[in-house]
Amino acid sequence: MKKNNACLCLAMILSLTFAQFNPAKADANSPSTKPQKKPPEKIQLDYKALLPHYADTFGNQLDLILSEYWSEDGNWKADMMNDATAFAPMLLFNIYEKTGCEPLYRRAITTCNYERNLIAEVMSGKAKFDIYSVFGIYGLLPCMQYAKTQTERDAAKNQLQSLIYLIDGAMLLDLDQALFPDWKESKSIALPMAASLSLEFCETEKQPAILNMAKKLIAKHEKEFYDPNRGLFSGKHFGPWNSATALLAYARAYSATKDDLYLQKANTLIRNLREGHVFAAVLFGDVSLDTVNNWSLNFSTLMIYIDAFWNLYISTGDQKYKDSVKRAIDFAVAEFTLSRAYPDGINDQWFNNQKRIIPFFSHDIRRIEGAKKVAPSYCLGCVFYMLNHIWNYNFDTPKQNPISVPAKPATTGNSQTYLVSCS
Repeated sequence: MKKNNACLCLAMILSLTFAQFNPAKADANSPSTKPQKKPPEKIQLDYKALLPHYADTFGNQLDLILSEYWSEDGNWKADMMNDATAFAPMLLFNIYEKTGCEPLYRRAITTCNYERNLIAEVMSGKAKFDIYSVFGIYGLLPCMQYAKTQTERDAAKNQLQSLIYLIDGAMLLDLDQALFPDWKESKSIALPMAASLSLEFCETEKQPAILNMAKKLIAKHEKEFYDPNRGLFSGKHFGPWNSATALLAYARAYSATKDDLYLQKANTLIRNLREGHVFAAVLFGDVSLDTVNNWSLNFSTLMIYIDAFWNLYISTGDQKYKDSVKRAIDFAVAEFTLSRAYPDGINDQWFNNQKRIIPFFSHDIRRIEGAKKVAPSYCLGCVFYMLNHIWNYNFDTPKQNPISVPAKPATTGNSQTYLVSCS
């Protein structure tokens, strides 16, 4: 009977989602998501003027992305699981806000429209509903804030809100496997990740019901996956992600609620991570780098740590969290950059195995002797995610350190060059 009731609840959630889901067509002023032949846009930014820190690392990676990985339909090349769709808009909108570079805005909004159309196909039954198809919904968060038209902002908000109700509701009812059967045994990280998305949504849109669901997701994660003996979270898979995603959820919860309980939990978890998780201990300089294993998974963990520390810094103003972000970025630049690990280049699987020197951050770096040998590659979504962390580090809040709106673009042949300088 309990299972039948749960299934009925899921059916009601699905019905509510489909009823609310009415994807607005792209505004007349929006770029079409269909490929169009246009003159190439050359986007040139003065990174050293823009960024006091990590300008070369940031510029080398973003220049390559913008020149070789853009697709006119908004579906970026080298996008492993739709995570470039998730994280590209956040970075491009952030840069647009500071520079006024219109081509970056167009690419951000086109990426959002691509995701909106993908979700429309999922909801209409034309495409499979799985974790990969919905992962890109994270990119709709900045669209809610930066899109120029109310139509686009409302469409992103309504779509994201509906999916949050669906996903959060299913997980609270233990029916998430009905939604994502291919992503088995993932609940130990899915619960805090869903909570974090919902909490970030609530920072823009005051939605008490969604905020309450996020709190319940955090409580459910604690009940099912917290190990009181270690003071850490654990699951069948994902290793350090289990605690890193919990830390991010606590940071987001404090930011959204200003409830000191979540700040206390975050600080306690950080202390326990330094004592019980070797990678966190390395990050804080407590133990030697040579003790680290599971190298690939730790890069994802590092990015989640940065996200959590940054949110704690923005919410509290406590410099120690910003110092942690700097340590983590320094670590990523030193240990997870392909051009440093492979100065002669790699066989790039995204470009017909052509040997190229790639400056990107990457999971696939094996520093430890005897580690599993894999062909080095990269995930464009993770590169966007890390670059956005670097961008944020250079600007304490979105409204600080304003940069003058650039002059009108100089036109050279069929290309436009955007020169951006600090005031």
